[in-house]
Amino acid sequence: MITWEEKKASEIAKAKADLTARSDIELLVTATLEWLFATQGGRNTRHEAILTHEATPTLSKILSEEGILAEGELQRLLGHQDGPIPSGHWPFAQLIGRAGAQYTASFLCQGQWREANMCGLDLYGAWEAFQTELLVILRQDGGAQSGFWNAIQAHVKQATESPSQTCHIQHGAEDWIAEKIEAYQKHPDLEEAWETRLESYVLCPNSMISWLGRGLNPQKFMEITSQLPHPVFFNSGLTDEEVRQEGLIAPLIRFAPPAFDAGGQFLHEGMVIAHLLTMAGEYIRYCAGNGKTYPAPVTPEAQSALYAEADAAKRASIEILDALFNRKDAKPLAWAWLERLIREGEHRGYWRMSNSHGKGAATNCLYLLITELSGRIEISDIPPKHPETTPWKPIMGPMASLAVMGLRENPDSEALQRKIWHVLTVDCPEFHIGSRGEFFRAVEKPIGLIGAVCLLQMPDPGSFLKRCWHLLRPYRERSWHIDENARTTPNPGMPLILWGLMALYFAPEEKRSDLTASLEELLKDAWQTDARFSIRHEFWPDALEFFTIQWARYCPQGRKRTAQQIAEFLLPYLNGEHVLMRMVSALRREGIDLGTISQAVSNLGEKLPELAAEFLATHQYLISKQHWNQGWIAEVHAMTASEAN
Repeated sequence: MITWEEKKASEIAKAKADLTARSDIELLVTATLEWLFATQGGRNTRHEAILTHEATPTLSKILSEEGILAEGELQRLLGHQDGPIPSGHWPFAQLIGRAGAQYTASFLCQGQWREANMCGLDLYGAWEAFQTELLVILRQDGGAQSGFWNAIQAHVKQATESPSQTCHIQHGAEDWIAEKIEAYQKHPDLEEAWETRLESYVLCPNSMISWLGRGLNPQKFMEITSQLPHPVFFNSGLTDEEVRQEGLIAPLIRFAPPAFDAGGQFLHEGMVIAHLLTMAGEYIRYCAGNGKTYPAPVTPEAQSALYAEADAAKRASIEILDALFNRKDAKPLAWAWLERLIREGEHRGYWRMSNSHGKGAATNCLYLLITELSGRIEISDIPPKHPETTPWKPIMGPMASLAVMGLRENPDSEALQRKIWHVLTVDCPEFHIGSRGEFFRAVEKPIGLIGAVCLLQMPDPGSFLKRCWHLLRPYRERSWHIDENARTTPNPGMPLILWGLMALYFAPEEKRSDLTASLEELLKDAWQTDARFSIRHEFWPDALEFFTIQWARYCPQGRKRTAQQIAEFLLPYLNGEHVLMRMVSALRREGIDLGTISQAVSNLGEKLPELAAEFLATHQYLISKQHWNQGWIAEVHAMTASEAN
């Protein structure tokens, strides 16, 4: 079945072709324009007033005689009558769009901005015709063009002096919004430029004017609108289709106003490039398939598609970065964007691939972009810190520096080890993994990926992990004490373990065995120490479940894990009923039969059915409140019926 968008594109194309072929097209546009002047006082003119105006029957007769609209159809259109879409709507939408452009241009020559009422034909191509025709007029008519730029400058002035006259502002939030606008004007904030909460309270319907200004003279448009009082008012006018076009965003990035001064301080007009880089990320995601996942097992055709998506994402990244690094403020801007990309990858869903728990394959275009970007930066380029650094930067900044040092060929291993140690002990970033599902998504998120690649760049990552872990003991202990300061005392062992687990996930065969042994040792120690005192209760069970999957999946020489090996593996966790159930479930998901696992638990002097039943009975209240995934609870119920072989 044809979609609305497909029908719309087809009908608009046909209407354009039919009208272009007519010799009387200009006469029809002129007749429609005269009708607009006679009946309308602007876009908000009521349909009832247009319907009852004496000029409407005159235009209706002309359109009927020329075969555009059936007799009386214009009146039915203005009367909002229901029913099938008459075929004449499409060509009339083109006529009213083109006439509307001339209507607006005439007022621009008088120093006014006025739009025509498109009579409900916006969705039939009227606005597209209006914009296209008006842009042509503005390029040819100096008077209209001058009036247009004056209108944009007036818009900037009005937004500064009286924001509520420019945009729709949520009732009751006016004072708070005014405070935020004033704060940005006094102290421009890059984080506010990247992403502002005001977007939920302020609606600025000026995208069409922005589209025209950018099409007419993008550099002049950006210079004028960069003086808007707050980033929420800025709109590049880029449509979804334009964002996906090759070669459109890069020139805008190259010529956008500067974002930083010579001292690395963020500037008010930097909101423009922040917006454009956000759009550039969308462009790169589109080139990479927008997170499309190919189900496992991945076919040769899907593999070819993945390679093609990766190549497209890399080309798009290079295109954007070439433009970025042609700017005078490229170094501080590149650092700022790198930190922002890491934050977006961790906390914003639009970079997320649609696969879950490693099932299937997708192109991680964010990692490709971060790799390309960090490869163009030197660690000496890091900008000075400013007092307005926001709370999340202590982890994003260090991760950006790790990316710059580690995501390149043949890095200095000793320097990289020193940097990791510095990040863990001096920067000591606050670290948090959210829900259970989020931990498993760490394989596609930048913090885990960057740390994993840095570890795998070392000749012996397993030994480095163990050495770091034991040297970190005094730093880890600081986070064990549960008092009012506990939540502000990060545990550097947590990012280290995360990086180790991600390194194991991506490790080549020759490094997997040592990494597995090292992580098994570290997690046993953590379960006896860090996990017992951690207020972030879910991190360590999540880590153990994730490690269990890797341990079961990659058995040396391809052999299956034996009951004795499983018993030795589970022994340290036998008294942790919750984590034990999760580890058993993980073993089951990796194909180890329940009988073998039951035998392993029996070898330790316990019975799996009894342990599972005890867990279910103890946590009956939480289970009834669906504290845990019900599918997993069903797996635990199945354990109560298991028997050792």
